Amino acid sequence: MTGVLPALLCAVCYSLSYVLLHRGQAELESEDNGLLPVLVVGALTLGFAAVIRAVHSPTPPFPATSWAGYGLCAVGGIIGTMLGRMSLYGAIRLLGPTRGVVIGTLETMVTLALATLFLQETLNGDRLAGVILIFASIGVLLWERIHQAQRSFLTLGMTLGMAAALFKGTGHFLRKWGMNQGLDPVVAAAIDLVAACLSYLAVLAASGRLGAYVRVYTRSFNVYLWSAGCLSAAGVLLFFVAAASSPISTVAVIVGLEPVIVAVLSAVVLRGFDRLTAWTAVYALLATLGVMLAH
Repeated sequence: MTGVLPALLCAVCYSLSYVLLHRGQAELESEDNGLLPVLVVGALTLGFAAVIRAVHSPTPPFPATSWAGYGLCAVGGIIGTMLGRMSLYGAIRLLGPTRGVVIGTLETMVTLALATLFLQETLNGDRLAGVILIFASIGVLLWERIHQAQRSFLTLGMTLGMAAALFKGTGHFLRKWGMNQGLDPVVAAAIDLVAACLSYLAVLAASGRLGAYVRVYTRSFNVYLWSAGCLSAAGVLLFFVAAASSPISTVAVIVGLEPVIVAVLSAVVLRGFDRLTAWTAVYALLATLGVMLAH
């Protein structure tokens, strides 16, 4: 299918963004785990791309029939991108990118369930076997954490990872539901990230933390976080491109290959920052086999 390559590139962009994010978190004083610069960079980058697209497009980028679809993308941005990343980035900071993303493979199950219920996409025996392997991978991760007496990090990190899976899986479903209205992927991706960014800024302003966070991120330039923002924006755009031409079950499963990609990148980029063990390879492999079977 034409969406396979964009989905695979999306997984690579997301994975590298998580690795760079964790590297940047090591130098971070803010409690938002690097979310603010990632969302700002993404919103500005894709917002600019959407303006150029709208100016040069031969057809109107916002036809009357597409407003509902763009609204779904905006809601998907708030739930999947803002809330999903708030949770996932916290899990990554506590557990490291590999373990945090392994838990995040649960998002594939959430997306598959919603797609089966509301988009008439099928759930067969192979996909059920994939679900079992995904649960097995998380079980191995739990055993590793308990065996290493890291229960305090385990409880909060696992909770955040599971919350991220729920939010992101729901966001993926809403993106596809919106794209089924015939949306332009560039404009839809921009709406997703702009909605997420504005919502997060509103949350920070309402809680009185916006000024403090802005000072933290403007006081010094963290190249890892800003690079993660660029890669994350590319990942969002590629996800929408893939969702425009392939079933969301296919796209979500391919993006679910992140654990192995993250494990490899962590071994290369995060030496000393993300401690990998033999069990890391086991649960990353189980998670990957799970999402492949769920295809």
